Amino acid sequence: MTDLVSAIFVYGGKVRRFVADRLARTVSGLCCCCGLDSDTHSTLCSHCLLSLPRIKHACTVCGLSCESDNKSEAGPQSEHQGEPSNRCARCPTHPPSFALCRGAFAYATPIDQLIADYKFNERLDIGAGLSEELGLVMEAYYAGVRQEASTRRKPFAVIAVPLHPRRFRQRGFDQARLIAQRVAHRLALPNLSDAVARTRHTTPQTEAKTKAERQANLIGAFGIVKGAALNGCKHVIVIDDVVTTTATVSSLTETLLDAGVKRVDVWCLARAERSSKG
Repeated sequence: MTDLVSAIFVYGGKVRRFVADRLARTVSGLCCCCGLDSDTHSTLCSHCLLSLPRIKHACTVCGLSCESDNKSEAGPQSEHQGEPSNRCARCPTHPPSFALCRGAFAYATPIDQLIADYKFNERLDIGAGLSEELGLVMEAYYAGVRQEASTRRKPFAVIAVPLHPRRFRQRGFDQARLIAQRVAHRLALPNLSDAVARTRHTTPQTEAKTKAERQANLIGAFGIVKGAALNGCKHVIVIDDVVTTTATVSSLTETLLDAGVKRVDVWCLARAERSSKG
């Protein structure tokens, strides 16, 4: 009986969010940031889009700003939109397990509050606008590298950082999965989020005070539940709302690499500095 009630709750929540999401996209016509009429087809008006914080001179690997890093490595111009091939001082000596991490925005005011409202207050209009912009940024990036070396071609699939069932029941909402759905649609890629699962309930990463605690918190946190779906997927995209220390996406990346994936790109709504809380 308990399982039936739980199933009804989850299914009912999905239906409610599906309807609300469509309404947010097609009915309101208001900008989710300033609250005024949007002059775009998105829930973000053109003025707010231009004013939202972006990361300038991002490291081409970890996505953090190289602007104030005097030790950053400046490489030759890449073929993607004349983008300098810059890396921060850390990545050459401590490369992450993923190939790249990028955010559509910088995790600063007002993006931090917008994402909090989306994540904890089910502001699906905010999720729609931010996800739309992320999809456009990703579409431009992969269109630019499509003709480059095989390791940088368009990925095979999109995968959201999974939410543990207990956390889903508490929140009733999986923001990363909805972002992944929008991105997958924009890039015309399969959404293989069901292929992975958070197999162990963990405490929020924001409660871990040290790198060792964050890493220990994620040991055995992810697992492959539909391995056949990943067959032939050499290059996948991992999606999350905010990336700060990269501990979570690195753990999921390592799980995917162990399953046979050759390359993982991480994309998020907002990339936060390592010292940020988020």
